[in-house]
Amino acid sequence: MGCGDEGDGEDECDCKGGDEIEVLATSACGEMERHWFQSSVVVQTEGIRDDGIGGGEERMEMGEAPPLEDISLVDIKTDVKGLVTSQRTTLQSPPLSPFRTKLVCFFDESTGRKIHLCFPGFFRSEETVFLTWATGIPVLRHESRHCGSGESNFLFQAFCPGKKDMTAELVNVMEFQELAKKVLPKMYYDYFSGGAEDEHTLRENVEAFRRITFQPRILIDVSKVNLSSTILGYNISAPIIIAPTGMLKLAHPEGEVATARAAALCNTIMVMSSSSTCTIEEVASSCDAIRFFQLYVYRRRDVSYQLVQRAERYGFKAIVLTADTPRLGRRERDIKNKMVPPNLKILEGLLSVELDPEEEGSKLENFAAKTLDPSLNWKDVEWLKSITNLPILIKGVLTAEDARKAVEVGVAGIIVSNHGARQLDYVPASISVLEEVTVVEAVKGEVPVLLDGGIRRGTDVFKALALGAQAVLIGRPMVYGLAAKGEYGVTRVIEMLRDELELTMALTGCGSLKDITRSHVRTERDGLRSFL
Repeated sequence: MGCGDEGDGEDECDCKGGDEIEVLATSACGEMERHWFQSSVVVQTEGIRDDGIGGGEERMEMGEAPPLEDISLVDIKTDVKGLVTSQRTTLQSPPLSPFRTKLVCFFDESTGRKIHLCFPGFFRSEETVFLTWATGIPVLRHESRHCGSGESNFLFQAFCPGKKDMTAELVNVMEFQELAKKVLPKMYYDYFSGGAEDEHTLRENVEAFRRITFQPRILIDVSKVNLSSTILGYNISAPIIIAPTGMLKLAHPEGEVATARAAALCNTIMVMSSSSTCTIEEVASSCDAIRFFQLYVYRRRDVSYQLVQRAERYGFKAIVLTADTPRLGRRERDIKNKMVPPNLKILEGLLSVELDPEEEGSKLENFAAKTLDPSLNWKDVEWLKSITNLPILIKGVLTAEDARKAVEVGVAGIIVSNHGARQLDYVPASISVLEEVTVVEAVKGEVPVLLDGGIRRGTDVFKALALGAQAVLIGRPMVYGLAAKGEYGVTRVIEMLRDELELTMALTGCGSLKDITRSHVRTERDGLRSFL
């Protein structure tokens, strides 16, 4: 709990009136200016209000820059005696001297947010505040870009040294979602959590799982439960894969890189989106995770070609072709928020689109309309196979006919998906497609069937496996973990689902994934058949 927070007294603060919370950092500015400064933030804890809010000031000392080889803009030394969060910077005086970039580290318990400040005539600042993690401690990195300099005041919530990590008390994915909603700007939260039109399928994706019940077996030795799985020959710790999700720097400034590192820690697969805010090279060099690459086919086929070639060159193991997006679905939250897509770093140097700032509605929808190829068809799978040696999975299958066609054209796997209910509303929930059995029967075991959409519990993973999926992909749960706690948050979400799956397997009498069968679950269709 923070200083002055209400509570039952079990987690009381050790701070005394007059204590100081001080953060020290040495930073470097751009090469052209060759200046440096040392800044400290000093807070009198006696000035903290009952709601945990207090004021502080930043002090800067300017001087000549040391040799550039002695400057590190990444690993900054810090001496921290407390935690701060939710900072706001305002100009207090005219600029002292120009500099381009400062990097300051803070310890924090919130997530990243971007602040844009503009003071006409002499000062402009773009600030990014975000978390990294070191030895389990949340570290807030603060980056500013200025064309002038001045003293700064900070408005923040002060926490006492030794305060418990608030995510330690989160016990399920839904609580991570609640935390993500608090820390993300509304536009970004709506982008990640919203669906198409009435959002009927969005709700149904989750609710359909709840209508499936268990039929556990008893008196079976489950002293050892094995969750390990193999997808396309790659061994993973559990049948839980990270789904392709675009624009992850809107959730956390380390975006896809943090997500890939979490996948590596959890020994699972990350499917990187071709709408990423990090480059293929950045993700590939960040860790040794098993990586698949999701592909949108653009009107400019050379862009798609180059993305596939780069993915193959940098060690990605498969291509996931998204086949359900000839046009972007009507996402009314994005329209109301006038959603603006961020810089898609993955497309830098490949694709540039001019968007009219005066144009109404979602800029994301306008971007998609100008870039995605609506002529994409089954013949293009052959084209894709001709430009890569990687196995290809098709994402967006909802019918047995398309499942059979996918096998006929030689794909390596299919993903049952309604695009997170973000494309066409009133299509079936993903799990309902598996309930009908026809998709699984159509592939006849020739290729793996994966599923995404609506996974919120380990019990959901079990139900999908019982109905014929080899693994599930998680999108929104991963985003909520990322927004709440960066790499650590994604890791925790995967661990939660994995732990819940292991418990479900034990309680249903399944010691390994091969023990999970259709007889372990009962669907509404089963009830109707028995009634008839």
